[in-house]
Amino acid sequence: MTRPCTEPLRVDPPGPPIDDFDDDPFPDIPFPDFPGGLGNSEKWWVKHRDWLQEAGYTLRRRYQADWTPSWKPPGDLWLKYEDGLPVFHIMDGTRMSDGLHVAMKRISDSDFPHEVEIYRRLTSEPLSSDPRNRTAPLFDVLQVPGEPGEHFLVMPLLRPLENPEFETFGQAITSFTQIF
Repeated sequence: MTRPCTEPLRVDPPGPPIDDFDDDPFPDIPFPDFPGGLGNSEKWWVKHRDWLQEAGYTLRRRYQADWTPSWKPPGDLWLKYEDGLPVFHIMDGTRMSDGLHVAMKRISDSDFPHEVEIYRRLTSEPLSSDPRNRTAPLFDVLQVPGEPGEHFLVMPLLRPLENPEFETFGQAITSFTQIF
């Protein structure tokens, strides 16, 4: 006989909590005291912002040192604004040499030990010229300094996440499971 559940189902993501304020991995980066402020996973990107700029890439406004939110806390809904949307493993940015919008994907060898090798192979000849290959071009693979096994794959930003708009809940779920 089954009993009704009296407590809500709790599903924890793999790895450390995203916003565990008691165990801040980057205490030197201030955490704004309002909804929509930078979470711990975003602080990782801020920590590497200057190095990425030296490598020729800039992050969007939310991750710049002088960022102030475009919404008015606490009453304004921060999710309605471009600079209110958090990112996790995939970041959008700009290639400084030509102003091209790019996507930067953070890859950890401990989680995905062959992803960099597979992506390089799919974007190299003869596979890259095969018309059946739908892999986005690879602009750069950056090794994160001081963090062995951490890489950024840099590729063109093919289209914004919200374009086209999702028509069904299932489309949104499918998209988000691929991103996160």
